Amino acid sequence: MSHIFSRLLRIIWGAALIVIVSSCAKSPAATPTLTPTTEPVILHLGISQAAGRAGEIIENGFASAPGNIQIHILTGSNQTLLEDLDRGLLDAVVVHRTEGYSQLWHTPIAMDGLVFVASPENLFEEITVDEISSLFATGINHKIDKLNEDDVISIILPEPGSGILEIFKERVMGGRSISGAARIVPDSRLIPEVVQSEGNALGLTAMGVNDRNKALALEGILPLPDTVLDQSYPLSIPLYFVSKSEPNGELRRLLSWLHSDSGQSALGDFYGRLR
Repeated sequence: MSHIFSRLLRIIWGAALIVIVSSCAKSPAATPTLTPTTEPVILHLGISQAAGRAGEIIENGFASAPGNIQIHILTGSNQTLLEDLDRGLLDAVVVHRTEGYSQLWHTPIAMDGLVFVASPENLFEEITVDEISSLFATGINHKIDKLNEDDVISIILPEPGSGILEIFKERVMGGRSISGAARIVPDSRLIPEVVQSEGNALGLTAMGVNDRNKALALEGILPLPDTVLDQSYPLSIPLYFVSKSEPNGELRRLLSWLHSDSGQSALGDFYGRLR
């Protein structure tokens, strides 16, 4: 009997040990649910120096729009950016002039204007197209009554290849050469500051980047978002969005934002709105 009892006791303890071991075994860890992540779409956007304000608006405004898009901005001259776009190095550019690149697709996003800023020593607030042409050709005043007859004016110009410089040559100079004494500033956005630091200076830049100085009235009309929009300002010019072909995908989303109420409102603080 004791032999049977001993055997039964061993069986009970064996069963208990199996239960204990089983209860101590770790349950397999649950496999975490992985949320798939989408790589951001990177758009390489070229902005000419004279359109630098539009680049800031895109960086600050479109960056907060819904979507997974990153904008990498490259600044340069109008001509260089169009060349890079044509070679496939950029997805799109924002420039003032597209002549010579008829194979590229473009659409206006705002209205801008060629403006002239003068140093305080010049003592005048408006100028005519004929006076501008004479001053930029000779650097000497011949017609402005508030200046002495032979006052020498320092002419400040944007970089070679600048779209606004080429437009100025076509629409104002009409083939007449600009004075060889003109000073070149590589970045159109800095021209107002350079003009202010010079005595008797006159500079050419774009309305959108000219927030530091009061631009001269031209033919009695001040360059303002409203006057460039209705083109009563004589040197109103479009600001273009340019790509190799009609945009689609994320590039289309960027262009749609620029044409939207939100984008046009942001642009409208510095440019003429299209809508």
